[in-house]
Amino acid sequence: MFKFSGSSAVAAVLAGCVVATAPVSASAQAWIGQVVGEMAAQQAAAAAEAACQAGTPPAAKDIERANADSATLLTAYFDLKSGAKSGALKKVFTFKEPTAGYVDVNGPVKFDALGARLDEPTPTLNRLSFIVGGDALSARGVWEARSGDQIVGYYAIDFQQVGIWGPSWRIWHVTLFPADQPPAATGAYCHYYQSTPWSLKGSGAAEAE
Repeated sequence: MFKFSGSSAVAAVLAGCVVATAPVSASAQAWIGQVVGEMAAQQAAAAAEAACQAGTPPAAKDIERANADSATLLTAYFDLKSGAKSGALKKVFTFKEPTAGYVDVNGPVKFDALGARLDEPTPTLNRLSFIVGGDALSARGVWEARSGDQIVGYYAIDFQQVGIWGPSWRIWHVTLFPADQPPAATGAYCHYYQSTPWSLKGSGAAEAE
């Protein structure tokens, strides 16, 4: 049987309390750290959203990436033919959103049903406008299409950033306007809210918000 002096007994009790409560304290500290971290993240997200809504453009690297990818995608789009396989189409277009597809004066068409439209002659394109959303998740541009010296139409195109690991851009909407109906350029925006990308008279599509 062990015996403790008064001071030794107190020390033993305190040591036991420290051992007993240490795991709880560590857990509590971890929880507090997590809460503080989440609050900081929420504050940072709120500040970023406020800046986005105020018209702050995305980072320069995001704009540069969107510019480069949009040019590559347009080249790939006009390289497609009616016999293109699903894999080739998915490298150019996004199919995730219900509104994704092509629209002209004859109405909307899904990208996997473009058919002979892909065999039409490739026009010479002149970019008139291009804007990347403040959240860097979408971009919108207008291109003048020419055949020789004649304007044959305008392509209004929306792009969407897809993927989580190594995200890249895809064509989301293609709207072909006739030569006598040039679309207005898109101003700065934060998030893409429109239910329909562009307002094309006579297409049978709903008006953009």
